[in-house]
Amino acid sequence: MVNTGPMYVINRDNDGVFFLCTACNHVERVKQFDGRLGSQRTQAAQAMNQHLQDHRDARMQTRPMAMAMER
Repeated sequence: MVNTGPMYVINRDNDGVFFLCTACNHVERVKQFDGRLGSQRTQAAQAMNQHLQDHRDARMQTRPMAMAMER
């Protein structure tokens, strides 16, 4: 797969820091994670990475021929 740039961006607004998926505008907000379980930012990044993996898996299942042609 060709890397076409960042898969997500980290941004800040009035509600704090958030991770935004560049493919579908999915958002993980740092404040929504429990600080007692460790770094909220790390938890948000892990959730975003899981979203990206799920998104990639779904894309590969729906377009196997197109994915092969992109390579």
